[in-house]
Amino acid sequence: MNLNLYSLVGADGTDPYASFNTLFTSVGSGTGATEKIYTRIASGYQWRVVTTPPSVGGTAYGGYGVTQKQVDAFAMANGRYPITGYTDGDQTRPIIDPDAGYSESGFSKFKHPIYGDELETFKMYQNREPRFYVNVFWSGMTWHGANKKTANVQFYFNGNSGPGKSHNYPPTGYLAHKFTNPSIDTSTGNYGYLDFPVFRYAEILLNYVEALNEYDPSNADITLYLNMIRKRAGVPDIEEVYPDAAGDQAKMRELIRRERQVELCFENLRYFDTRTWMTAETDNNMPVYGMNISAKDHKANGEFWQRVICKYDGGRDGNRVFTKRCYLFPISQEELDRVKCTQNYGW
Repeated sequence: MNLNLYSLVGADGTDPYASFNTLFTSVGSGTGATEKIYTRIASGYQWRVVTTPPSVGGTAYGGYGVTQKQVDAFAMANGRYPITGYTDGDQTRPIIDPDAGYSESGFSKFKHPIYGDELETFKMYQNREPRFYVNVFWSGMTWHGANKKTANVQFYFNGNSGPGKSHNYPPTGYLAHKFTNPSIDTSTGNYGYLDFPVFRYAEILLNYVEALNEYDPSNADITLYLNMIRKRAGVPDIEEVYPDAAGDQAKMRELIRRERQVELCFENLRYFDTRTWMTAETDNNMPVYGMNISAKDHKANGEFWQRVICKYDGGRDGNRVFTKRCYLFPISQEELDRVKCTQNYGW
């Protein structure tokens, strides 16, 4: 931070969608490089094949599903997080913040803030923060690629990008949308290149405020640097939305962790964060939920738009297991015999 070599792309927050498009689709040392500390440039094939719906055409597997829990993590446009938890851990019974302006009931006309498409859309997806629309593609949306549009992408059973017709589909009824480049038409076999952010400046700032909150919870740098990330993302300052969190270590810890989950999602960090925090026993030890892709259509207010356990997930009928012993791998019996060491906890 003191080197003054890096900064957030679009730090003034005037156009978060343009900023994220620049950050996640530009390649090399040109535009967007101010935030990229260490990246891996490679063919975009591997990522874009698994995040492009099959109905788009070409080689498109479209199976990289976003969990309902991740969908719930994004804030509303007013900066408040709509889902504060789940009753008895049951994700079909979300605990909704009444001040967030969130609704999970009904449909209405909605213009997608990135593409301008007017859709009849589930209210769950309306009035969310910009990062939601950058990261999440849901059933019924229009896919944009170069000069080609694919309308009404369908993730339900026998839908054009759902189960039934093929084994290529998102098991949660959502697709990851980050790193999608609308200027590329992947159906022609052009997948472009991807400049994957292994380490970017936003993570530096999040690491700093997280450590500082543990060391000195009243330090003004916590809100200063956390708000830099939120400003770029187009949401209000944290103390404006949660005035009681400033100086409160426990509340700020929860908000910082939520910010990491949203800002850094699909960047290979959440897996390690929950282990660092030793929260994986609760964060990862639960069923995976999504929309009901077994439904026969995705008509408004139909069965598709129900939170259900994702029975197609990972061959375990949607139930992921994480116990204390999972924080460490077991030591092989051969090694135990060789040096007479103690086996890791729980194995």
